[in-house]
Formats: sequence, C-alpha cells, structure tokens
Amino acid sequence: MVVLVLVVSAGCIGNTLVSNRDIVVLKLSPDGSLAWTKVVDNGFDDMAEDLVELPGGGYALAGQTANGPQNADGHLVPPRPVLIRLSPDGSVASQWFVPDEVGVARAVALADGGGAAVLTGNSTVVRFSPDGQVLWARPSGISEAHTLVRTANGGFLAGGQSGYLPVSGTAGPGTVPQAVIITESSPGGPMLPQAAEPVTSLTTLPRTRPGGGLQKAMVVSLAPGGAIEWEGQYDDGGLVLLQSLAPDPDRTGSLVVGYGASSDPGDYLYPRLALRLGPDGAPSSVTQIGSATAMDSIWTRADVTGYRVLYRNSSLTERGFYDGRVVDVTLDRDGHELERRSIDASIAVTWTAEGGYFSVGAPIGGRETGYDTVIYDPTGGTTFHARRFDDTGALIFDRALPALPLDQVLKVVQTADGGFAVLAYKNSK
Repeated sequence: MVVLVLVVSAGCIGNTLVSNRDIVVLKLSPDGSLAWTKVVDNGFDDMAEDLVELPGGGYALAGQTANGPQNADGHLVPPRPVLIRLSPDGSVASQWFVPDEVGVARAVALADGGGAAVLTGNSTVVRFSPDGQVLWARPSGISEAHTLVRTANGGFLAGGQSGYLPVSGTAGPGTVPQAVIITESSPGGPMLPQAAEPVTSLTTLPRTRPGGGLQKAMVVSLAPGGAIEWEGQYDDGGLVLLQSLAPDPDRTGSLVVGYGASSDPGDYLYPRLALRLGPDGAPSSVTQIGSATAMDSIWTRADVTGYRVLYRNSSLTERGFYDGRVVDVTLDRDGHELERRSIDASIAVTWTAEGGYFSVGAPIGGRETGYDTVIYDPTGGTTFHARRFDDTGALIFDRALPALPLDQVLKVVQTADGGFAVLAYKNSK
C-alpha cells in the first residue's frame, strides 16, 4: 500500500506532544433522547468548530486535524483545516483537507447544488462540490476570520476582525493544492489519503491592513462564483470583535453582532454591539445590547421583520448571585431593540421551527443560576441536560442525558426530522 506523506512547514516547538482532542457529535430525537453518538478520532488532535446539516441528511463539520505528534525533524505537526462529512447515521463518509496549508476551518455554510463552503482561520473561503472537488478558493483579507453565512443569491458573507501592522501588496493568480480526499478503509481502520490534481485560484485581493495594532470588525461579501462584491471594516461604537452575522433574506442588508473594547480595563466589561449594514456594506445604526464579562458565542438570525439575537447574560442579581441565563433579543430592521426574553439555558442553544428554543448544557450550581457548556467537576455527578422551551421561554421538558464522552458542547442545530444535532469535543486522557 502506498502511503502519501503530507509535508508542511512548522517551527520548532520542542518535543512536547500536541493536544489530543476528539470531535463528538450527538444526534438527539425531538424529545431530547439520545439517538446516537459519534466520536471522530484520527489518532491525534481533532477538533471541529462548526456543523451544518446537509440536504438529504448527514452533516458537514469544519475543523482541524493533525496526523501525528512530530514530523521527521522532531517538530510538532501543525493542524490542517479539514471538512468532514458524516452520514445520517453518524459514520464518517469523507474527510477533505482544505487547501490553506495549516490552521483550522472556522465555519461551514451550505452552498447551491448540495456542496459547501468553508472559511479558514487564515481567512480563505473555499467552495467544495458535493463530491469534494474544490471549485474555487478566495482569500478574503480578514486577518482573523470567524463566521461564514450564505446569502440569498447563493453567495457568502465572511466575517471576523482586521488588525495587522501595515502590510501592503497584492497576490496575483496562483495555484493552491487540491483537497486530499480521505476515506476509511473499514470502520476504525486506517485513513487512506488520495492525491488529487491542483486547482488554480485567482487571488487578486489587495492585502492592505490597518496599522497601529488597531482591531476592527470586518465583513467581506462574495458572489456565488467567489468574486469579492464588497468589503468593509467597522469600529462603529467601538466594535472590535465580530461574533455573529445575519444577512437579510431579501438582500437589503445584514446585521453584525459582536463586542467592543472594555472602557475600564479593571472591570472587564465588554459592550455587546449590533451594527446594521446596508446592501453594499455601508454601516448605519449601532445598538448596544448590554455588556458581558466574557466574549461568549452569539447566535443571530434574520427574518422579514428584523433580527433575533441569542446571547448569555452576564449580570448579578439583586442577591449578588451570578445570572448566566440566555437572553433572546428582538431587533427591528434598523437594529433597534423591541423586546427581550430570558431563557434558563446554556449558550449552546438554537431556535426551533415552532418558535421556541432548544439547548444542551450542564447546571452551573452553587450560588449561580443558569446552564453552562462545560462540566467543571465531572466527579460530582453532574450530567448534560437537553432542555426544550416554548415560544414564551417556558420549559417544555428537561431530559438528563446519559454519561457521554465529551467535555464541552459547542453548537446545537435542529435537523430536518425535528430532532437536533450537537457538536462537542472531548479531551483524550
């Protein structure tokens, strides 16, 4: 059997082994009961940061994988961005390396025709066909990329932060490696890499960065074919960190939600900001949605009337207890707040098709209220719970899940069958 060795450049970090994590995906029924659990472990460090359900069933995961602790020179093997496809029953159907050398795939979005697009931490957007062929790869110019969403015309919005020292230059047309298709020879068997032909990528985006270490939120709009339609950098209201992005269904604009810099370094309170963008990316109104002591995940969606934003509360009650419940804020099309609702859930939460909410988390306990995405004391008998709420935030059920091989839940999505898929990970001991 011929083995293809993938060589990538890495700096010497000593002989310490890389971290060893495994990807965990749970499939839950509509009533919150566990249908199946899948652990993705290629032998070394595996991590996923985003998950979407594929048309017709199955799932696409964006993340990273490393194929060993050290290379031939004794250096650590850096992780590579990867797109993983699971079958409807959770088995690994394929894994495709994303042509961006090293790093992580931060986000994945469905694309027209059944394919997917992936955003890497190095800001490259890569469009895959359903069979894993790279259709195009486009550097977006975002220095720290986080979010990728599909727009109504089949294009994409990529979001993150800019914040490099001044660097100028233009990258011309070049060649990037095609995805390496990896298949399992048998359940639990070795991974068999198969080389593919290179693909040409037109990378003509000017690479000019703002100077002085100044960080700003950044959004880039891509056409369905990968061409850049517009890009914008935003520090309106002090916005420095983009966490969530929602395009309007009628292409009249979008909403950026993230965090501003702390006004007082001593209190570590970060303003949570929502910025409305026009169809060409021009900023308009900015709204502050409270403050946070930590830059948690934020989930945003748009509808015909406005926007909904889910975030974790970071406030003290009148009794001095920490209130960690989730808040759902409704905004109008201009980004102005209309109403809010508190939900006793973790930030691993999603809206349901019926207008309610579903979350997976562990009770915080002690003097604090709410649910978290981690279990801090696994020996204390605490387990993760699946919790479903109606459209008023009232609890429908709370189902304690069995002991599971995971350390933290990251994301929850509702599936076409009315159930839910949960993205998580575990640290291998």
